[in-house]
Amino acid sequence: MSVKDIVKRHEEWRHRCLNLIASENVMSDEVRTLLTSDLGHRYSLRHYIDDNFYRGTKYIEELLDYGEALACKLFHVKYSDLKPISGHIAGLSTLMFLTNYGDSILTLDIESGGYPGYTKDYLPNRLGLNVDYIKCNNGELDLDGIDINKYKVVIIAPSLVTFPPRIEKLSKICKESNIPFVYDASHILGLIAGNAIKVPDDIDIMLGSTHKSFPGPQGGIILMNRYEDISDFITLKTVDNPHYNRIAALILAMEEMSEFGRAYAEQIVKNSKTLARSLDDKGIEVLGRELDYTETHQILLKQFDNSKEFIYKLEEANIIIDNGLRLGTSEVTRRGMKENEMKHIAELIYKVYDNADISTVRKEIEGLASTFNAIHFTFTVRS
Repeated sequence: MSVKDIVKRHEEWRHRCLNLIASENVMSDEVRTLLTSDLGHRYSLRHYIDDNFYRGTKYIEELLDYGEALACKLFHVKYSDLKPISGHIAGLSTLMFLTNYGDSILTLDIESGGYPGYTKDYLPNRLGLNVDYIKCNNGELDLDGIDINKYKVVIIAPSLVTFPPRIEKLSKICKESNIPFVYDASHILGLIAGNAIKVPDDIDIMLGSTHKSFPGPQGGIILMNRYEDISDFITLKTVDNPHYNRIAALILAMEEMSEFGRAYAEQIVKNSKTLARSLDDKGIEVLGRELDYTETHQILLKQFDNSKEFIYKLEEANIIIDNGLRLGTSEVTRRGMKENEMKHIAELIYKVYDNADISTVRKEIEGLASTFNAIHFTFTVRS
């Protein structure tokens, strides 16, 4: 056994699977190629000693300048930073910059789909922050009783998100009180880039992961209209070498989204609605029926007896979901699947739910997966 053997078996298996993990996506072959470029060997450290501590960085500097400008154009902001190596590091960096020990923050309640990383036991615990929570129901934030002046930062981070929080009013309230408003858009960043989800034009800070609905390499990004000094602050605090091969790959993914993002995002939402409706029609209850199920890449199944067993049986049949009964359509959309394939996937999921023979279902799934190997919404396969 060798590492190459393990990776080979992983890739062979996953190519036979339908991946419905909402936190994952696939890059184009062109983007993946940049991850293996010479940039993966190199360093650059701006504004530490002189203009750069390292020599041999002239093309890295050009790459960063181009990428930051492209990010600003794609997401309609004034400033951007591509250095965070994950969405979590982007959030940590932002909280470190904006808060001090003993401050209080307001974040989205975990029962309303908020990201667990901002709850009191995780990042805030390490930074000495007090945490209060705001609730959200089908996109509507509950602002009743919120004393906004109590908080140093408001950070809204939807993780289980079928109906994105309508943040306009809260963002405006924060701005009027001069309190930083941060939107962690990790899950819906690709839908924002594709204009399927709107955010305020003057949002203070938006950050996130670049590999969920956004089809880039695993990494993070910070987008700003204010508080742009975050970029200098994080150097040698949360980021040293930001992995310039990753940044090059991210920039190409942004070029793809600039060209094809709108069509991609629209198809994701169509696919999510079709898959949700088809599952619900077959008797697998999907949350949000009264609002047509979803406006994102995510679908939430209602918990039921033996749901854990069902999840493991799906994996045995080569359908991959997470343990929260959350399904995502980003990757299957990226592979070129549309509404008819969503109906087929619903049939396959129902067969597992209805205790059909797993080996028979697996063969059908492998046949479907093998038909959709090309990555779409790229400069090679344009739709």
